[in-house]
Amino acid sequence: MELADKTCLIVGATGAIGHAVAESFHREGARVALTFHSQRKRAIGKTLSPTDPRVAVFKLDVRNRKDVRAVVARVRQKFGPITVLVNCSGVLGPIGATHKVSAARWLQAIEINLVGSFHLVQAVLPSMLAAGQGKIIQFSGGGAAATGAGAVGAAGADPAAF
Repeated sequence: MELADKTCLIVGATGAIGHAVAESFHREGARVALTFHSQRKRAIGKTLSPTDPRVAVFKLDVRNRKDVRAVVARVRQKFGPITVLVNCSGVLGPIGATHKVSAARWLQAIEINLVGSFHLVQAVLPSMLAAGQGKIIQFSGGGAAATGAGAVGAAGADPAAF
């Protein structure tokens, strides 16, 4: 897909992968909407050029459906329809014996990694389908495909860890 003049929403652009994707897409001529979650990471867009009209930065909590929809609407308002969604947001969930890990941290990982992905796709897919074009790229960590001992609830994990 040619990226020149396309609108790309890159979620989790503060991480190494998201940042590299953002820089690459920007070099190819895309309009890039970058998201961050924590205030300390807000400077992500400044590395591309703070005055570049093809760069916008938004705070986003993917766990919050209304927040996702609001950011998607703001991106569309600024740049037009989103052609590419790249989701690099994610966290490593708790590792350890199931009965010893924090339920709150486990739920947070599910909300960010799974529910957040759902919110993003649900927000961008209708306009991509209407336009007859679009790409959705979802990144995941190694724990999603190859689990190990202590990975809570993971298939294939060492039963002694549970």
